[in-house]
Amino acid sequence: MTQRQCRHAALTPNVRPTLDAATDELRVRITLYVVDEPIGDLDLALSGPEVDGLLDVVCPAVAK
Repeated sequence: MTQRQCRHAALTPNVRPTLDAATDELRVRITLYVVDEPIGDLDLALSGPEVDGLLDVVCPAVAK
């Protein structure tokens, strides 16, 4: 039987998100994991409208 490995991502510790004021793009560094072992990092880039949509869901009082 094949064993499934748990895969997940989390914010990379000690790395702050950056905002490009010219494009309204937010970049968040995330670390990818298999089980609890890190296997790599990447930047997640969100456009201005994507950031607004995320804020609407995560913290609606702040987004308005």
